[in-house]
Amino acid sequence: MASSPDPFGYGNDRGFGSPPPSPRALDSQPTSSLSVAGPPTLYLIASGVLAFIGLIVGAVLGASGPVAVVGWVLAGPVAIGVLSAFTLLDTNRRARPVYTEPTWMKPAYWAVLVIAATGIIVCALRIADWIGRL
Repeated sequence: MASSPDPFGYGNDRGFGSPPPSPRALDSQPTSSLSVAGPPTLYLIASGVLAFIGLIVGAVLGASGPVAVVGWVLAGPVAIGVLSAFTLLDTNRRARPVYTEPTWMKPAYWAVLVIAATGIIVCALRIADWIGRL
């Protein structure tokens, strides 16, 4: 009589009947490492610098209308655009398995918004004064 194959896989090298792997074999398997994601601080810094330059250009050098327009563009669309890129990238990074944020990030974000808003308002007032004198 020929021996029939074992339906549960006992006694062969495949399936459940095989002996468990040795601990060394488990150690040699590649391990996945999680990288820690953080906010894109370079974008936040760039946005703050642009907003501050726009504020200075509008407040100090904005006596002429075209210079005030340049300050408004820097503090407004350009700085807010870079800040929105920061927010988009930060949201994508928050979706990763591990995310860490420095404690100073939220106050810095709000400070950039305040500087940008101040620059926009100062430059808009300078532009309105210039247009009113034409």
